[in-house]
Amino acid sequence: MKTLSYLLLISFFMTIFPLKISFSAYSENYSSIMSELGFLNKFSKNAGPPSNGGEQAFFSSRLSATNKNSCSSCHNPKSAWSAISPLSFAFNHINQRSTPSLFHSKEVDYLFWDGRAASLEAQVMEVIENGNEMDSSRIMAAKYALEPARKVPNYCNVSSQLAHKIQKIPNSELSSSKYKNIYNSFSLPEKNEIDKSFACVAHEISIFIRKIPYPDNIWSNAVSTNDFSAIESNNMALSGAKLFVGKAGCSVCHYGLYLSDGQFHNIGIGDIKNQDISDPGRFQALKEMEENPYNILANRFYPEYVKKIKFNISEESWGAFRTPSLLQVRLKSAYMHNGKFRNLYEVVHYYNTLSGSVIPPHHYTGVLKPLKLTSLEEKQLVEFLNTL
Repeated sequence: MKTLSYLLLISFFMTIFPLKISFSAYSENYSSIMSELGFLNKFSKNAGPPSNGGEQAFFSSRLSATNKNSCSSCHNPKSAWSAISPLSFAFNHINQRSTPSLFHSKEVDYLFWDGRAASLEAQVMEVIENGNEMDSSRIMAAKYALEPARKVPNYCNVSSQLAHKIQKIPNSELSSSKYKNIYNSFSLPEKNEIDKSFACVAHEISIFIRKIPYPDNIWSNAVSTNDFSAIESNNMALSGAKLFVGKAGCSVCHYGLYLSDGQFHNIGIGDIKNQDISDPGRFQALKEMEENPYNILANRFYPEYVKKIKFNISEESWGAFRTPSLLQVRLKSAYMHNGKFRNLYEVVHYYNTLSGSVIPPHHYTGVLKPLKLTSLEEKQLVEFLNTL
């Protein structure tokens, strides 16, 4: 029984972390096997994010014009770096989409559910100036960088002459809906300084996000300690892992260290009433990426982080959203891009039955098929997901 469990575990990691490994490696100890799979070399349980200006800014409400919201308001580390509420909520407005986890943000090329941001820098800048999120502005970011208590590097600061001007502006005038008239009153060189400071603050926050450590779970702990007893004692999770990479086919899209292919798929998730797929998702993002002002700003100041922003557009991208990471998925309060499902049992049951799925007539549906799992197998799959 132990040999079977070990082989299942190895098979699971070989599928999730697809690297070449010879059959003779099965006879080696587990540390060697996991090292060959690239697992041990990538993560250290003690290597948390460094204390820097980006970390401080991520958790600070001072970047918000109202001093009420921070990045962590929607990306809470206790909720898998996602929102505690089912849908992201800010300034008395419930957003159309849920808050995705930040775990694999450093691994994917395009951010947000629809991938409209071609870098973390662009994503952070858009959130700061989004009236339904931070409801702040680039002038507020430049003003924040000047505060003596902030750990933002000096190169993020505007000149002393411009600093004197913006420090006089009340925060109440620097919300996303009000700042533009003030911004447009500045000269072009002053605007350039403000834009540079804005992008710099966003870059510092992006550095912090890219350093979010890999979370502990029974799988990573087994690799770190070479102790597989926690896995051996959870037969339901082991069975679920086998289903995940086998019969259920979850690993077709959820693979790699962050259990996501980073790609965009339409999986038939309609609106709350299952009437249609009203959110165009990736289709609309592709139409707008090249003209997205935050992609343009990020490309101007941090081009090394910006990915391709010009694409051919196909109807196939309608209603497609990025595959989320499954790390700590048990801690999330809602699932799918619109928060439609409130627990993992609902998610697994949807994939199992495709009950309520909505597919546009023009969309390819070959990947989506009912899994025909038994009730026990659904529970096993959920138990595995709960261990990630």
